Amino acid sequence: MLASPLDFTALTLLKSLFILFDVTIQINIPVPYRQAAFIMPAKEGSEEKFWENLMARYWYVILLIGIVFFIGFIWFILNVGYYVQSSAIGGFGTWTLNEWSMASIVVWCLNLIIPILLICVLPVLGAVAIILVVSWFQLPDDVRADIKAEMRRPHPKKRESGGGAFSFLVFVGVCIKIFLDNNWATPFGMLPYGYFVHTWLFVMFWGAIVFGIPLGILITAWLVAKSRGKA
Repeated sequence: MLASPLDFTALTLLKSLFILFDVTIQINIPVPYRQAAFIMPAKEGSEEKFWENLMARYWYVILLIGIVFFIGFIWFILNVGYYVQSSAIGGFGTWTLNEWSMASIVVWCLNLIIPILLICVLPVLGAVAIILVVSWFQLPDDVRADIKAEMRRPHPKKRESGGGAFSFLVFVGVCIKIFLDNNWATPFGMLPYGYFVHTWLFVMFWGAIVFGIPLGILITAWLVAKSRGKA
């Protein structure tokens, strides 16, 4: 299955965007404030502090990127749901587990992955790349120099557990949904595979709405407050 954008923690995702594309945008603020060295050089602070200050200063770029990923994630869910209902391989979502073979699984996955890459993944990555590349050229020279210096520093590898925690929460949500549908004791072979896919998509969709939107608002509010010296 394709990895979801939500499989990363917020801070790790945002840092990775700057590292991957080496870009950001300059906020239109007064010159005296701009000269106050809001972004802490690497030699004066930790790596986390540097990226936190950078994201706080350009919070609106982070918000825009988050919106792009959120829309792309919802678009991904809708397309997978449509594919399950419209694919002849799988009986339009009616096949049970004992009707599948390795050949049908491979063809089904290829028919799903290729369109998803073309209409979901590549447009989202392209939009983010355009935002960041265009923004890079609006940065002041000192900020660009600080980013390049920070990226050249050796960074110890850190083990991230956000993806595992998210997968576990999705699994718990799927279990709850199956229980509420009175299918807790139903053998898997008696349920169409479309039921399991749509259950997974249902949990992912409402999880993004119920938890993703408030989390995005809280992160944005925190970055705005930090950029104004209130956090």
